[in-house]
Amino acid sequence: MSIMERCTQEINAEGWKVVGELERAFEAAEEKMGGVPKKRRYLLMYGGQAQGTMVWEREWESMAAIEAYGAKAETDPDFQAAFKRVAGVFANGRFELFAHFEDWVKS
Repeated sequence: MSIMERCTQEINAEGWKVVGELERAFEAAEEKMGGVPKKRRYLLMYGGQAQGTMVWEREWESMAAIEAYGAKAETDPDFQAAFKRVAGVFANGRFELFAHFEDWVKS
């Protein structure tokens, strides 16, 4: 069953100074770990969310793939170094997992 991971983040005014660098650090760590789908990133143009909102999404092949990624990320020094820099960058954040509709209704 394919799963979409979505993260909605409200970035502090000061956070914009480092958010690009931070995302590149996560991307490099994930590329090194292997098997991690690329993120698609979006910035809010108009809508009901706060200004400074960024959304990223990616598609996973299964929950097992997400769990394997989590296990690797917990012990990867580059990922952990980037994760420590997150504090103070985001005002709010939310992670969500969505089952692919067609996969869900077939099961």
